[in-house]
Amino acid sequence: PPSSLSAIGALVYTRGGNCSGTVVDSTSGLVVVTAAHCVTDAEAEGPAHWIFGPSYDFARKYAPYGVWTVSSYAIDRNNYPGNEAYDYAFFVIEPDDNGRTVQQIAGGLGANFSATTGRGFTQYAYPAVTASGGPGGLVTCTPQNGSTAYEASPDSNGAASYNLSCNNSNAFIGSSSGGPL
Repeated sequence: PPSSLSAIGALVYTRGGNCSGTVVDSTSGLVVVTAAHCVTDAEAEGPAHWIFGPSYDFARKYAPYGVWTVSSYAIDRNNYPGNEAYDYAFFVIEPDDNGRTVQQIAGGLGANFSATTGRGFTQYAYPAVTASGGPGGLVTCTPQNGSTAYEASPDSNGAASYNLSCNNSNAFIGSSSGGPL
């Protein structure tokens, strides 16, 4: 059965590179959210496709909740790139051969895109490697002071960029982008 964090995993672009992604609760059970710059960076590499491995174990190359194919994705190209507050993308994941959804197998996290100052939280990410060069996996960051400061003020939609001041910021290296708060 899925754990409370099994919905977080690795999004891998088959031409090279990966980011963190999270299954979000949805009526279809087929939605993963990540950072839009993951998509735009990958598009610059040329045509390929994305796969998603919830709770992927890089050390053992093991996908306890399966490897899922991305059928399509969407980013707000009217606002990103150009406005970092819109640095998010939604992926549609194909059901498995038995018709089950990624949310049924790995679980999902609720989505809340509101930004409030002084809110305590923990950030999660799924880098492919650690700062020391070893195999990656789930890492966390809780701000040192228990809350955040805005890097950019919320816009009219409430979106903002956060400045993380974490004790373990070295863990948040390449491919950490796209993880949930």
